[in-house]
Amino acid sequence: MPHYTGQQMQLWFGGQEIVGLREVNIPEDHPTHDTTHAPDTHGTAIGGGITYRFDGTLTVVDDTDLTAWSTLHPGAVGELVFYPLGVAYPLARLKGTAIVKRRERPVSYNGVVVLTVTLDISGAWGSGCVSGLLDDFERADGALGSDWGADVFGFGYPAPVIVSGEASHTGTGPIGQTESAYWLQVPDSPDCQVWCAKRGTHVEIGYLLLARLQSPGESPTGYMLAVNWPGAPGTMRLYRLDAEGPTLLATEDHVIPVGDVMGLEIVGETLTGYHIPDGGVRADVVTAEDDTYAEAGYLGFEIGTRTDETGAIDDFSGGPFCD
Repeated sequence: MPHYTGQQMQLWFGGQEIVGLREVNIPEDHPTHDTTHAPDTHGTAIGGGITYRFDGTLTVVDDTDLTAWSTLHPGAVGELVFYPLGVAYPLARLKGTAIVKRRERPVSYNGVVVLTVTLDISGAWGSGCVSGLLDDFERADGALGSDWGADVFGFGYPAPVIVSGEASHTGTGPIGQTESAYWLQVPDSPDCQVWCAKRGTHVEIGYLLLARLQSPGESPTGYMLAVNWPGAPGTMRLYRLDAEGPTLLATEDHVIPVGDVMGLEIVGETLTGYHIPDGGVRADVVTAEDDTYAEAGYLGFEIGTRTDETGAIDDFSGGPFCD
Protein backbone atom coordinates (compact mmCIF):
# COMPACT_ATOMS: atom_id res chain seq x y z
CA MET A 1 0.00 0.00 0.00
CA PRO A 2 1.55 3.35 -1.02
CA HIS A 3 2.12 5.59 1.99
CA TYR A 4 2.33 9.33 1.33
CA THR A 5 3.52 12.04 3.69
CA GLY A 6 5.04 15.49 3.31
CA GLN A 7 4.11 19.13 3.44
CA GLN A 8 3.63 19.37 -0.35
CA MET A 9 0.61 17.03 -0.42
CA GLN A 10 -2.72 18.52 -1.52
CA LEU A 11 -6.08 16.78 -1.68
CA TRP A 12 -9.63 17.70 -2.68
CA PHE A 13 -12.83 15.78 -1.92
CA GLY A 14 -16.03 16.79 -3.68
CA GLY A 15 -14.41 20.07 -4.74
CA GLN A 16 -13.40 20.99 -1.17
CA GLU A 17 -9.68 21.19 -0.40
CA ILE A 18 -8.82 19.21 2.72
CA VAL A 19 -6.19 21.24 4.54
CA GLY A 20 -4.01 19.92 7.34
CA LEU A 21 -3.32 16.67 5.47
CA ARG A 22 -0.65 14.60 7.21
CA GLU A 23 -0.82 11.07 5.78
CA VAL A 24 -2.48 9.26 2.86
CA ASN A 25 -2.60 5.49 2.28
CA ILE A 26 -4.09 4.12 -0.96
CA PRO A 27 -3.93 0.42 -1.98
CA GLU A 28 -2.51 -0.48 -5.39
CA ASP A 29 -3.77 -3.16 -7.74
CA HIS A 30 -1.56 -4.30 -10.63
CA PRO A 31 -3.81 -5.74 -13.36
CA THR A 32 -0.79 -7.15 -15.18
CA HIS A 33 1.68 -9.29 -13.26
CA ASP A 34 5.41 -8.97 -13.82
CA THR A 35 6.60 -12.41 -14.88
CA THR A 36 9.99 -11.36 -16.25
CA HIS A 37 11.84 -11.65 -12.91
CA ALA A 38 14.00 -8.80 -14.18
CA PRO A 39 15.38 -6.24 -11.73
CA ASP A 40 13.41 -3.05 -11.25
CA THR A 41 14.45 -0.10 -13.42
CA HIS A 42 14.20 3.49 -12.23
CA GLY A 43 11.19 5.27 -13.73
CA THR A 44 9.44 2.19 -15.18
CA ALA A 45 6.20 0.48 -14.25
CA ILE A 46 4.51 -2.86 -14.79
CA GLY A 47 2.73 -2.94 -18.14
CA GLY A 48 -1.01 -2.35 -18.06
CA GLY A 49 -0.79 0.45 -15.52
CA ILE A 50 -1.72 0.62 -11.85
CA THR A 51 -5.25 1.02 -10.53
CA TYR A 52 -6.25 2.11 -7.04
CA ARG A 53 -9.23 0.61 -5.24
CA PHE A 54 -10.76 -0.58 -1.97
CA ASP A 55 -9.97 0.92 1.45
CA GLY A 56 -7.75 3.95 1.79
CA THR A 57 -7.12 6.20 4.77
CA LEU A 58 -6.44 9.88 5.35
CA THR A 59 -5.00 11.47 8.48
CA VAL A 60 -5.87 15.15 8.86
CA VAL A 61 -5.15 17.71 11.54
CA ASP A 62 -8.46 19.59 11.50
CA ASP A 63 -8.54 23.15 12.79
CA THR A 64 -11.23 25.05 14.69
CA ASP A 65 -13.59 25.40 11.73
CA LEU A 66 -13.68 21.58 11.37
CA THR A 67 -13.92 21.73 7.56
CA ALA A 68 -12.54 18.22 7.12
CA TRP A 69 -14.88 16.84 9.78
CA SER A 70 -17.90 18.39 8.08
CA THR A 71 -16.85 17.38 4.55
CA LEU A 72 -15.71 13.82 5.23
CA HIS A 73 -18.81 12.47 6.96
CA PRO A 74 -19.83 8.80 6.63
CA GLY A 75 -21.73 8.18 3.41
CA ALA A 76 -20.32 11.23 1.64
CA VAL A 77 -19.53 10.51 -2.03
CA GLY A 78 -17.26 12.69 -4.14
CA GLU A 79 -14.41 12.95 -6.56
CA LEU A 80 -11.09 12.55 -4.76
CA VAL A 81 -8.14 14.36 -6.36
CA PHE A 82 -4.75 13.86 -4.71
CA TYR A 83 -1.44 15.52 -5.63
CA PRO A 84 1.38 13.77 -3.71
CA LEU A 85 3.81 16.56 -4.62
CA GLY A 86 1.29 19.39 -4.63
CA VAL A 87 -0.31 21.16 -7.58
CA ALA A 88 3.13 22.44 -8.63
CA TYR A 89 3.61 18.94 -10.09
CA PRO A 90 0.23 18.46 -11.81
CA LEU A 91 0.94 15.21 -13.63
CA ALA A 92 1.72 13.33 -10.41
CA ARG A 93 -1.97 13.04 -9.60
CA LEU A 94 -4.40 10.37 -8.46
CA LYS A 95 -8.05 10.96 -9.27
CA GLY A 96 -11.17 8.87 -8.74
CA THR A 97 -14.45 8.41 -6.90
CA ALA A 98 -14.46 7.77 -3.15
CA ILE A 99 -17.07 7.02 -0.49
CA VAL A 100 -16.40 7.87 3.15
CA LYS A 101 -16.94 4.73 5.22
CA ARG A 102 -16.08 5.99 8.69
CA ARG A 103 -14.19 8.69 10.55
CA GLU A 104 -12.56 8.73 13.95
CA ARG A 105 -11.14 11.44 16.18
CA PRO A 106 -10.14 11.79 19.82
CA VAL A 107 -11.30 14.58 22.10
CA SER A 108 -10.10 17.89 20.67
CA TYR A 109 -7.22 19.73 22.29
CA ASN A 110 -7.27 23.51 22.00
CA GLY A 111 -9.69 23.23 19.11
CA VAL A 112 -7.43 20.97 17.03
CA VAL A 113 -8.16 17.31 16.42
CA VAL A 114 -6.46 14.49 14.56
CA LEU A 115 -9.02 13.00 12.19
CA THR A 116 -8.65 9.56 10.59
CA VAL A 117 -10.93 8.85 7.63
CA THR A 118 -11.44 5.50 5.88
CA LEU A 119 -12.52 5.65 2.24
CA ASP A 120 -13.90 3.11 -0.21
CA ILE A 121 -12.16 3.98 -3.46
CA SER A 122 -14.61 2.41 -5.87
CA GLY A 123 -13.30 1.64 -9.34
CA ALA A 124 -10.00 2.21 -11.05
CA TRP A 125 -8.25 5.54 -11.04
CA GLY A 126 -6.61 6.98 -14.15
CA SER A 127 -3.29 5.15 -14.02
CA GLY A 128 -1.59 7.49 -16.51
CA CYS A 129 -1.91 10.27 -13.98
CA VAL A 130 0.51 8.50 -11.67
CA SER A 131 3.53 9.20 -13.84
CA GLY A 132 5.34 12.36 -12.88
CA LEU A 133 8.87 12.69 -11.54
CA LEU A 134 11.26 10.73 -13.76
CA ASP A 135 14.63 11.82 -12.40
CA ASP A 136 15.54 14.01 -9.42
CA PHE A 137 19.30 13.63 -10.12
CA GLU A 138 19.92 12.97 -6.42
CA ARG A 139 22.96 10.76 -6.80
CA ALA A 140 26.70 11.04 -7.17
CA ASP A 141 28.11 13.66 -9.53
CA GLY A 142 28.80 12.33 -13.00
CA ALA A 143 26.96 10.96 -16.02
CA LEU A 144 23.16 10.97 -16.17
CA GLY A 145 23.12 7.18 -16.38
CA SER A 146 21.57 4.36 -18.38
CA ASP A 147 18.02 5.76 -18.35
CA TRP A 148 19.12 8.56 -20.67
CA GLY A 149 20.13 9.02 -24.30
CA ALA A 150 22.36 11.91 -25.34
CA ASP A 151 22.90 14.46 -28.11
CA VAL A 152 19.33 14.88 -29.40
CA PHE A 153 20.40 16.92 -32.41
CA GLY A 154 23.47 14.93 -33.42
CA PHE A 155 25.88 17.84 -32.98
CA GLY A 156 28.46 15.68 -31.25
CA TYR A 157 28.18 17.65 -28.01
CA PRO A 158 28.29 15.87 -24.63
CA ALA A 159 25.22 15.27 -22.50
CA PRO A 160 24.62 17.31 -19.35
CA VAL A 161 26.05 15.83 -16.17
CA ILE A 162 24.91 15.59 -12.57
CA VAL A 163 26.38 18.25 -10.31
CA SER A 164 25.15 18.60 -6.71
CA GLY A 165 21.80 16.95 -7.39
CA GLU A 166 21.01 18.80 -10.62
CA ALA A 167 21.47 18.09 -14.34
CA SER A 168 23.99 20.73 -15.37
CA HIS A 169 25.71 21.92 -18.52
CA THR A 170 29.27 20.61 -18.38
CA GLY A 171 30.69 24.11 -18.87
CA THR A 172 33.11 22.76 -21.49
CA GLY A 173 33.40 23.64 -25.15
CA PRO A 174 32.80 26.96 -26.90
CA ILE A 175 30.27 29.55 -25.72
CA GLY A 176 26.93 28.66 -27.25
CA GLN A 177 27.49 24.91 -27.07
CA THR A 178 24.20 23.28 -26.13
CA GLU A 179 23.90 19.95 -24.33
CA SER A 180 20.86 17.71 -24.55
CA ALA A 181 19.45 14.39 -23.34
CA TYR A 182 16.25 12.38 -23.68
CA TRP A 183 14.49 9.89 -21.40
CA LEU A 184 14.69 6.42 -22.95
CA GLN A 185 11.19 5.28 -21.97
CA VAL A 186 8.55 6.61 -24.39
CA PRO A 187 5.17 7.56 -22.83
CA ASP A 188 2.37 5.18 -23.78
CA SER A 189 0.31 8.02 -25.27
CA PRO A 190 1.08 10.83 -27.74
CA ASP A 191 -0.87 13.12 -25.41
CA CYS A 192 1.89 13.96 -22.98
CA GLN A 193 3.55 16.50 -20.76
CA VAL A 194 7.12 17.26 -19.76
CA TRP A 195 8.36 19.74 -17.18
CA CYS A 196 11.30 20.54 -14.92
CA ALA A 197 12.58 23.10 -12.46
CA LYS A 198 14.82 25.78 -13.91
CA ARG A 199 18.16 26.11 -12.16
CA GLY A 200 21.50 27.58 -13.21
CA THR A 201 23.17 30.89 -12.54
CA HIS A 202 21.38 33.35 -14.83
CA VAL A 203 17.78 34.03 -15.82
CA GLU A 204 18.65 34.37 -19.53
CA ILE A 205 20.27 30.97 -20.07
CA GLY A 206 18.44 29.08 -22.82
CA TYR A 207 16.52 25.83 -22.35
CA LEU A 208 14.50 23.44 -24.49
CA LEU A 209 11.88 20.89 -23.47
CA LEU A 210 11.07 18.26 -26.08
CA ALA A 211 8.12 15.92 -26.59
CA ARG A 212 6.92 13.46 -29.26
CA LEU A 213 10.60 13.25 -30.18
CA GLN A 214 11.49 10.76 -32.93
CA SER A 215 14.92 9.74 -34.30
CA PRO A 216 17.05 11.61 -31.77
CA GLY A 217 20.69 11.95 -32.72
CA GLU A 218 19.94 11.46 -36.42
CA SER A 219 17.19 13.57 -38.02
CA PRO A 220 15.06 14.41 -34.98
CA THR A 221 11.42 15.43 -35.32
CA GLY A 222 8.80 16.41 -32.76
CA TYR A 223 7.91 19.52 -30.77
CA MET A 224 9.78 21.75 -28.37
CA LEU A 225 9.32 24.59 -25.94
CA ALA A 226 12.16 27.10 -26.06
CA VAL A 227 12.78 29.31 -23.03
CA ASN A 228 15.18 32.16 -23.86
CA TRP A 229 15.82 31.00 -27.43
CA PRO A 230 19.18 32.38 -28.64
CA GLY A 231 18.65 35.96 -29.74
CA ALA A 232 15.28 36.12 -27.99
CA PRO A 233 15.81 36.36 -24.22
CA GLY A 234 12.74 36.72 -22.07
CA THR A 235 10.53 34.67 -24.39
CA MET A 236 8.73 31.32 -24.43
CA ARG A 237 8.41 29.85 -27.92
CA LEU A 238 6.80 26.74 -29.37
CA TYR A 239 8.52 25.05 -32.30
CA ARG A 240 7.86 22.12 -34.55
CA LEU A 241 11.11 20.26 -34.96
CA ASP A 242 11.45 19.02 -38.55
CA ALA A 243 14.35 16.99 -39.89
CA GLU A 244 15.68 20.05 -41.68
CA GLY A 245 15.35 22.32 -38.66
CA PRO A 246 12.85 24.06 -36.34
CA THR A 247 9.69 25.89 -37.45
CA LEU A 248 8.35 28.61 -35.15
CA LEU A 249 4.69 28.06 -34.19
CA ALA A 250 4.09 30.71 -31.51
CA THR A 251 5.98 33.07 -29.21
CA GLU A 252 5.21 35.15 -26.10
CA ASP A 253 7.32 37.51 -24.05
CA HIS A 254 7.68 35.88 -20.65
CA VAL A 255 10.43 35.47 -18.07
CA ILE A 256 10.77 32.33 -15.94
CA PRO A 257 12.89 33.05 -12.85
CA VAL A 258 15.51 30.61 -11.68
CA GLY A 259 13.81 28.14 -9.33
CA ASP A 260 10.44 28.09 -11.10
CA VAL A 261 8.98 25.25 -13.20
CA MET A 262 8.64 25.34 -17.00
CA GLY A 263 6.56 22.82 -18.90
CA LEU A 264 5.29 21.65 -22.29
CA GLU A 265 1.94 19.92 -22.74
CA ILE A 266 0.67 18.35 -25.98
CA VAL A 267 -2.92 17.11 -26.29
CA GLY A 268 -4.07 16.19 -29.77
CA GLU A 269 -3.03 19.08 -32.01
CA THR A 270 -2.75 21.61 -29.15
CA LEU A 271 0.63 22.58 -27.69
CA THR A 272 0.89 24.62 -24.48
CA GLY A 273 3.94 26.08 -22.83
CA TYR A 274 3.39 26.88 -19.16
CA HIS A 275 5.05 28.34 -16.08
CA ILE A 276 4.59 27.32 -12.45
CA PRO A 277 6.06 29.87 -10.02
CA ASP A 278 7.90 28.45 -7.02
CA GLY A 279 5.12 27.53 -4.60
CA GLY A 280 2.44 28.80 -6.99
CA VAL A 281 0.01 27.42 -9.55
CA ARG A 282 0.31 26.79 -13.27
CA ALA A 283 -0.12 29.65 -15.75
CA ASP A 284 -0.42 28.85 -19.47
CA VAL A 285 1.80 31.25 -21.42
CA VAL A 286 1.98 30.24 -25.09
CA THR A 287 -0.19 27.95 -27.23
CA ALA A 288 -0.22 26.68 -30.80
CA GLU A 289 -1.98 24.16 -33.05
CA ASP A 290 -0.12 21.67 -35.25
CA ASP A 291 -0.95 18.18 -36.50
CA THR A 292 2.29 17.21 -38.23
CA TYR A 293 3.55 14.72 -35.64
CA ALA A 294 0.88 12.62 -33.96
CA GLU A 295 2.86 9.63 -32.64
CA ALA A 296 4.16 9.15 -29.12
CA GLY A 297 7.86 9.90 -28.75
CA TYR A 298 10.66 10.58 -26.32
CA LEU A 299 10.73 13.39 -23.76
CA GLY A 300 13.90 15.40 -23.44
CA PHE A 301 15.66 18.64 -22.60
CA GLU A 302 18.52 20.86 -23.71
CA ILE A 303 20.62 23.33 -21.71
CA GLY A 304 22.52 26.28 -23.12
CA THR A 305 25.15 28.69 -21.83
CA ARG A 306 25.59 32.43 -21.45
CA THR A 307 29.13 33.84 -21.56
CA ASP A 308 30.91 31.96 -18.77
CA GLU A 309 27.73 30.93 -16.94
CA THR A 310 26.02 27.55 -17.24
CA GLY A 311 22.49 26.29 -16.95
CA ALA A 312 20.97 23.42 -15.02
CA ILE A 313 17.60 21.75 -14.39
CA ASP A 314 16.13 19.64 -11.60
CA ASP A 315 13.21 17.24 -11.10
CA PHE A 316 12.77 16.22 -14.75
CA SER A 317 9.18 15.00 -14.98
CA GLY A 318 6.69 13.82 -17.57
CA GLY A 319 4.46 11.13 -18.96
CA PRO A 320 1.00 10.67 -20.43
CA PHE A 321 -1.36 13.64 -20.20
CA CYS A 322 -4.13 13.50 -17.57
CA ASP A 323 -7.34 15.39 -18.18
